[in-house]
This record gives sequence, structure tokens and C-alpha cells, in this order.
Amino acid sequence: WLSIERQWARRKAEAEDSFFGRMPPLAYTTVQSWLAPPEGDISARVTLVTQCSLDRLPRLRATLEAWRGPASVAVYIDAPRGSAAAAEREAALAQERRHLPAAVHTQLSISLLYARGGGMAEGGAEPGSAEEYDSLYPINA
Repeated sequence: WLSIERQWARRKAEAEDSFFGRMPPLAYTTVQSWLAPPEGDISARVTLVTQCSLDRLPRLRATLEAWRGPASVAVYIDAPRGSAAAAEREAALAQERRHLPAAVHTQLSISLLYARGGGMAEGGAEPGSAEEYDSLYPINA
């Protein structure tokens, strides 16, 4: 059965590549498990996996409080890693995490995705530039 699933996944990817063209991976700086609970055995539980930008933190908090199970969240930081702006946003995110009930933040893993350029651009970016990639997020704004 696994062999059939692998073949299906490979053929699906090939069909998508031939139709849409091959997309190279986006070269964003990431920090996986920036904030994470201690390693533990949660293999028998379902993990909520989601992503958001900092402007969506109130909605994320409500979702996590309702979920109350393990969660893995990728958060987009609209500044390059190591910049003063990124440090400010990281501190705000860490502060937001402290307001979560212990039952939530002890099961929460947060990974960070940083802007490649100077942050989110307002259109007109050079194709393939860091600013063009940064303008693609958030996708639901």
C-alpha cells in the first residue's frame, strides 16, 4: 500500500511540475522549534499544524486555547533575521506565548520564517527579488 501511495505522490508532483512549471524552494532564513516543549512521547496524539504572521496572533491564541493539544506553528517575521526589527518581533512573540495557559504553551512548538529582504514590499518589486518573495505573504491579507 505504501508503494502505491509513493507512486501516486511522485506522479502527482510530476504532473504539477509539468503543468505549473517547477518552483524552486524559497530561500528564506528559518529557525525551527524556536520555542518548543521538552521532548516527550506525544506520538499517539494529533498535532495542529498552522502558520501565521504577527498580525494574526490574537486569532492564533484563540485557536490554541480551543485546541488544547500539541501544536506546531510557523510564524512569519517581516524583517531579516538578526535585525533590530526582527528582535523586537521575536520579543513580542515570546511575550504573547507567556499569556497562554500552561496547558497550551507546554505543547506548543513555534518555528520562525524571516523576510529575505527589508520586509514586506508594496508591489512593484523586481521579479525573483527578495522583496517580491516577501510580498507574497501573508497570502490571505
